[in-house]
Order: sequence, then structure tokens, then C-alpha cells
Amino acid sequence: MVKVERWVERNVDQSVGSSTYPANAPESEVEVIWSKSPAMLMGVVEHRGNRFFNIITYKAFFHLSEHAAAKQFRHLHRVYALYADLFENGSADAENDRPSALVSAELLYGTFSVLVDMPFVDGRLATEEELDEDGPVLQQIAAAITWLTHRGLVYCALRVPNVVVTDNQGEVVAHLVYYDDMVIVSPGTVRSTDALVEAVGENAAKLGFRNCAANIGGRPALRRLLDQTLQVTKEEAGHGPQRGPPPPPPRQRSPL
Repeated sequence: MVKVERWVERNVDQSVGSSTYPANAPESEVEVIWSKSPAMLMGVVEHRGNRFFNIITYKAFFHLSEHAAAKQFRHLHRVYALYADLFENGSADAENDRPSALVSAELLYGTFSVLVDMPFVDGRLATEEELDEDGPVLQQIAAAITWLTHRGLVYCALRVPNVVVTDNQGEVVAHLVYYDDMVIVSPGTVRSTDALVEAVGENAAKLGFRNCAANIGGRPALRRLLDQTLQVTKEEAGHGPQRGPPPPPPRQRSPL
């Protein structure tokens, strides 16, 4: 247990559009709540404006045993701790260029819930065609998945609701906006789409997760792109040794 030094709260009085799962469920049965318009998180030290939030309540794990629920929360912590570290240390230099499709994300810990805090990305959802055909959107997504995989995180939740597309002065920019289901692997060990699919399946069986590997493995155009880029690791390209995966020492996060 670590003394709380920072906190933020979601202002329930603000008029922020949101959705829930299950849809139209009474408040006592809601498992997940996410914003559909920019929100403000208020803090004792900081205010965070123009935010997207995704709240996962303890009710989302009611169907699991206490032990299994704890494993899933622990995995969620490790995934977001590693992702935050990789994102913060990613730079614009040639060796560690962080793909534009990735968005900063932080896991905040609250009472009976956790909250994923991200900048709000204003755009449209990708289409199925953009995720199935080789083009600007899929190429950017493939670059982001490869960058993460080389560094020890496998992304598999590639679905239309998880990709937001913006038109930046005539340039199409894709954004991955969901990171909960990522899988931690040893950097450099996943070097093909088949290996990626296998890693996701093994993790699902180990932790009791749903297997979302088909979101990647079932897209032939994406498979071709990934099979080209996953074969070469950063180390083999002469960019220095691979960084090992966490678990990093737990870092204090802000409760809700």
C-alpha cells in the first residue's frame, strides 16, 4: 500500500455523453462506462481537459472467482504500466520513432473500479474496408502493432470501434484507442502473425480471457503487412538491445 499523493475525480455534474455495457442496464448492473464526448477530470493538483475515459467497475468480474478476477486486474496494471513507459520513452528519432496511431493512456485506480484516461480523439470510426484492405489506415495500424510487439506488447483488439480516423490537413491519420487486451511477451520473440496469434491464444487460456486473436489473424492484408515488418527486430536492425518487459515496480497512480 502506498500513500496517495495525487487524485483526480470525474465530475458527474458535467454534461458528457457516455455509453454503458450492458446497454440500458440499471446503474447497479453496469460493468463498463465510457465517454462519447470530451470530459474533464478534476484534481487537487491538476485538471485534465478534453479527456476520454473508460471506467471498468468490479461488476465486470462478477462472473469470475476472486482469484481469477485478481489475475485480470493485475494483468491490466502490468499492461498499462508497460505501455505508459514505452509511450513516454518513445521519441521522434529514427531508432525509436513512436507511430502516430498510438495514443497516450494511463490507468487510474479508484474505489471498486479502475479508469483508463486518454486524450479525446475527435474523428470518425474506421470502416471494415479500411481494416481489411491495404491502405493508409491499415498501414498505420500495422506499424503501431509492430512497434509495440518489438517492445513486448502484442495488440489484438483490432475492431472498428477501437480505431478512430482523423483527417489532418488532407492526411488520413488512424488512432488505436483501446489497449486493455494487450498481451505481454518477451521482446523479439514474436516475429510473424502466426506467432502473434499463438501468443494471444496462450495468454487467453492462461488468464481466462476471451481469445481476440482472430481480429488480427483473420485479416489477410494485415497479416501480409505484419509478416513483412515483424521479421526484423530492433536489435537485428542495429538499433541496440531489446528492452525487457516488466513487471516494473508498481508506480503510484491517481485514484478516482
